[in-house]
Amino acid sequence: AASIALRRVRPAHFSTWLVAAVVAIGITFPLIDDIRANTEARGNRYLADFPLELAREFIGWSWPAVAVIGLAVVTGIVTLSMRSKQHLMAVAVSGAILVGAVAIMWQVVQPYDLYVRFFVSAMPLVAALAGFGVARLPRPAQVVVVIAMVWALLPGALEVLDSQPRTREAAALVNIVRAEGLEVCGSNAEPLFVYTSPFPQVSDNGDLASCDVYVSVLGLGAEQRARLATRFEDHITLRGGIIIWADSGEIDRLERSGKVPAN
Repeated sequence: AASIALRRVRPAHFSTWLVAAVVAIGITFPLIDDIRANTEARGNRYLADFPLELAREFIGWSWPAVAVIGLAVVTGIVTLSMRSKQHLMAVAVSGAILVGAVAIMWQVVQPYDLYVRFFVSAMPLVAALAGFGVARLPRPAQVVVVIAMVWALLPGALEVLDSQPRTREAAALVNIVRAEGLEVCGSNAEPLFVYTSPFPQVSDNGDLASCDVYVSVLGLGAEQRARLATRFEDHITLRGGIIIWADSGEIDRLERSGKVPAN
């Protein structure tokens, strides 16, 4: 879409796109069965507010960022579309692909694990549109808008940077538990796998009998929390809401290890 918009479509572009498509399919094909198995294990859920969450995270999440960057994106769409029919078609096709993919996942597939990050590949297009919008403004206004963007995005960026130590700290505790020969399981714990080897993910109704320690990263529902409170004697709540459930003796050992940060 960017190449079409810039009027730089050449035969080399099509061959590159073809190779990229073949490589993408080749990478995805072995994962299809894993996706099916994960969906069966985790189940389905309907996220009524997913499009709103997606739109907000694409343009800054906080409402000040949404207001500033969203206006720039809309201005960029209008500016680019007015250049020519070719530009209008590029914007329309790009938007249709993104909206169609979101609609199919949200309304048809409805996987339990549906997160905004799955659509991160569209971010360069959103950023380009915001750039077109800012470029349309007079130079003094450009400076003001860019400063406003940085001001609006900075709190969210700092929060993201602060979240990384949380996952490292939780992964360190998981490694301590594993060194003792205990079995670890959890839910939504994929962020920890950057710092420790993967462990089984248990769905809301999954069997906890084989778990000596349970790690929850992205929060728990009331029913799941009640199940864990029945299965395990105690828990530790780390910064960022990461919770580690185990028996009282194991929780005491983790706290004495010096690896448990203050909330």
